[in-house]
Amino acid sequence: MLDAYIIDRIRREREQQRKESGIPLRIERDPPPPPAPPPVHTPGGPSDDEDDGNGTVVDYRL
Repeated sequence: MLDAYIIDRIRREREQQRKESGIPLRIERDPPPPPAPPPVHTPGGPSDDEDDGNGTVVDYRL
């Protein structure tokens, strides 16, 4: 029975030290940012011959 008392007392003392030291038990992260809106295709925008950064343009003309 003495062993259980000693273990409980050590556990309470450690919890008290943790509370006094200010160490958080859990660190919460900020919520993730909202997703970016989908790109809007506008008439008169980049043509098919221009590179818009989403692929590779290969010119087969000789």
